Amino acid sequence: MKPFQTLLLLAVLILIGGMAAIYWGKTVEDATAPVEAVQTIEVVEAVEEEIAPGAYLVFQANEWDFYRLAVEDIADSQPRKFATLKNPLAVSGGLTPYVYGQHLLLHRYLQDEQDGIVSLKGEVLQTRPMQWGTIRSANGRYEVVWKSVYDEVETDIVVTDLVSGEVVVSIPESVFADAGAFALEPFLINDQGTSLYVHEVCACEATVAGVWRVNLETLQATRLDTLVNLDSWFLSSLDAQGGRFLSISTEREPAEDGPYDELLPPSTIRMLDLETLEATDLLVDEARAWDVPWLDPEGNDRYVVRLWDKGNRLYLVDFEDKAITEEDYLTDGWVLDWVGDWLVVMNTDDSSLKLVNTQTREEVEIELPDEYAGYIGSIELN
Repeated sequence: MKPFQTLLLLAVLILIGGMAAIYWGKTVEDATAPVEAVQTIEVVEAVEEEIAPGAYLVFQANEWDFYRLAVEDIADSQPRKFATLKNPLAVSGGLTPYVYGQHLLLHRYLQDEQDGIVSLKGEVLQTRPMQWGTIRSANGRYEVVWKSVYDEVETDIVVTDLVSGEVVVSIPESVFADAGAFALEPFLINDQGTSLYVHEVCACEATVAGVWRVNLETLQATRLDTLVNLDSWFLSSLDAQGGRFLSISTEREPAEDGPYDELLPPSTIRMLDLETLEATDLLVDEARAWDVPWLDPEGNDRYVVRLWDKGNRLYLVDFEDKAITEEDYLTDGWVLDWVGDWLVVMNTDDSSLKLVNTQTREEVEIELPDEYAGYIGSIELN
C-alpha cells in the first residue's frame, strides 16, 4: 500500500474512530454521569475501584476487550483490561469506539440503533439513539451534535453545556459561506466552550482543505487553511489550548500507479498564531517533501514530521531549526497520538503498536492479545 493510501485509511479509521473540570455550580462529572449505570449488556471483568485523575491511553482488542494504560505508568506496565463487553445483539460491523470527552462512545452498541457510553471503569453509563455526528470537549463539559454524512436527520451544529443542560448556540451552515458543496464536520471544541473547530469532508470520505475556527460567542468563522496556503488538513496539526496551528505546504503531482497525489519538494513548514492570525515560516526544505505533522501537546516549541515516501521515517524538530537533519531522526512508523512526552506509533510492517518517548527516545512495545488490536485515543481524566 502506498504511503498516501495508508494515510487515507488511517484517517478514515480515526474519523470513524486537559484542564480540570470547570465549576459553574456543579462539576462536569455531575453533569455527565447518570445516577446509576445502565447495564443492558453483560460486562465481564469491569474494574470497580476508583481511578486516579490523569492521562490514559485506551485500546481495543478482540473487538470486545477494552484496555487502559496510565501515561505516568508507561515505563513500568502494560495496558490493563477494564472491561469485556459481551453483546449478543450487536449488529454486523461490531462496536465502533471513540473517545468522547471523559468516556468512550460505542456505535453499533445495540441492535435497535442504540449507542452506548462507557466509563474507564467499565460501566455502561447510558444508551441513546445512534448519532454519528457528535463530539465532546476533553473535559466532558460541552457536547456538539450535527448531521454527519452517516446520519439522516437534518440539524444545525448544536453546542450544549452539559452542566446547565442548556443549548449554548445553534450554528447554521450559512456561517461557513465559503465551504462550497462539501460536508462540514466539527472535530474539536475547547474546554472553555468558546471555540469550535470544523473542517470539510465529502461524502466519499476524501479530505479537502477547509479548516475553520468558530467563535461561539459571536458566531464569527475564521478560515485557517487559506492563511497558511494549506491544501489538505492531513498536512496540519492543531494545538487549540496553546493557540497554535502548524501546517506544511508542498507541491503535488498525480501518481502514475494510483488515484492519489505524490508530494514533491519544496516543503514549507509554517506556524499560525491563532490569536494574531499571523503566519511564520519555520523552515523551507528545497530537496524533500514532508507530511503528517504533530505539534507538541504540552506547548513546547517542537514538532514531529514524517519524511514522505521514505519508509515512514519520523523526525523530532525544534522550532528554531532551519533544517531537518539525521540527528533529528526519532523512529519509524505512523504517529497516532502524542500525549505528554509519549508518541503512540503504529509499526507499518505489522500494524503493532509502540510508545516512543520524545525526551529519552525510549521505545516500549504494547502487548495486547490480538494482532489486530487498535488504539482508540487518549483521555485526560479529571
